[in-house]
Amino acid sequence: MAVTGRRLGLGALAVLLLLGAGAATPAQAQKPRLRVWLLRTYVPDANKALEASIAEWGRQKNVETSVEYFTFDDIETKYVAAIETDSLPDVGQLQTISPSRYHGMGRLMDVSDVVADVERTNGPLLDSALPAIRFGGRFYAVPFNYITDVLFVRTDVFRKAGVPYPKTWEEVREAARRIKAKGVMEYPLGQSWNRSADGYGVFQALLYSYGGGWADARGHYKSIMNDTWRAVVRWASEIYTKDRTVPPDAMAWTGFGNNEAFLGGKIAMTFNGPSIYYVLEKENRPLLPDTLMLVK
Repeated sequence: MAVTGRRLGLGALAVLLLLGAGAATPAQAQKPRLRVWLLRTYVPDANKALEASIAEWGRQKNVETSVEYFTFDDIETKYVAAIETDSLPDVGQLQTISPSRYHGMGRLMDVSDVVADVERTNGPLLDSALPAIRFGGRFYAVPFNYITDVLFVRTDVFRKAGVPYPKTWEEVREAARRIKAKGVMEYPLGQSWNRSADGYGVFQALLYSYGGGWADARGHYKSIMNDTWRAVVRWASEIYTKDRTVPPDAMAWTGFGNNEAFLGGKIAMTFNGPSIYYVLEKENRPLLPDTLMLVK
């Protein structure tokens, strides 16, 4: 199956939304407060720019702002704990799958007026964003960013092994096997199925590339007991159990584990957002000229 960059679980469409917590009123404090939760990405400059923008908005509106961060690894745990203790922020960044979940729990505010303002300024939203944020004809989230996965490859490793760049998931697996068999690199493929966005996000891309899913067009559950799912699970498991082309400690990686493994020269392929290239370029790493991003 052709490799696709669709990654609807990891922040492929991260959303900024209003949560029913409510800022402090003037009677409670000298000036209103706005509490914001943001994702700490692998690109520090992006975090700083967004935090500075929020602070500037606060200065202009005479609102006291505070920013707290979470990671790909603890996002859902953090939100669930906040729901249970009634301590949600006023504004929070979520992953694509989360608005429907929290809307169903009655935890999101209707922000259709905000979306209307955004569209007047920037034009209509992408159609692909609508199913994740619009329910019953009303908007409960505002699209914030879109992260497309790419396949990072080490060109020097592929060249030394005489292996062509892969275009399908099957070719990714075959390339890793050939690189290993030729003794160029013991563990060429750095893909972890850990419980972080970098794990299940890429698994979703793998699943969708094969035409699979766990819900139909109406959002109803459909069984995973079929040949498509079996093929996907076989691919995901056999890179560990049969091919042995993935580092043994990969399942213990955090969301940044594959980034660090690639940047450290320990692997030759991994699926990730463009943040790896950002670090290579920003820090002028030695691997920069030997790194290629493949997008399909």
